[in-house]
Amino acid sequence: VSFKSFALSKYFEIISIDMATVDRRGVHVDRGDKRVHLQPQFNDDVGYGYGYGAGAGADYQSRGPSSNQILALIAGVPIGGSLLALAGLTLAGSVIGLLVSIPLFLLFSPVIVPAAITIGLAVTGILASGLFGLTGLSSVS
Repeated sequence: VSFKSFALSKYFEIISIDMATVDRRGVHVDRGDKRVHLQPQFNDDVGYGYGYGAGAGADYQSRGPSSNQILALIAGVPIGGSLLALAGLTLAGSVIGLLVSIPLFLLFSPVIVPAAITIGLAVTGILASGLFGLTGLSSVS
């Protein structure tokens, strides 16, 4: 058994069936079609669906939600709604701040751009002088 077929067999039941057509007179099987068909398995005890917490043969959809699910919904909806509202307010504040700052940047760009270049060159010079000093000290000792 190869790894690929083992991985598939974990999640799907591999069955080989003949293609059949059904009409009023009965079922007609095409014996020439030998394709392999994959059918999902629902007999696991993990996850949602059949066999989840209710014993063998119980249908999960026939029961209502559990008390834990109801409490999670009651607690989760207000918390999720308030967090969504805060995210919306944050987005609105960011957009308003951007709309206000763009004209200011355009208005003061003749001052801001040369100042940013000057500060960048000053920081580069200070860092370069420190590195040259460390290089000189390491070569002396």
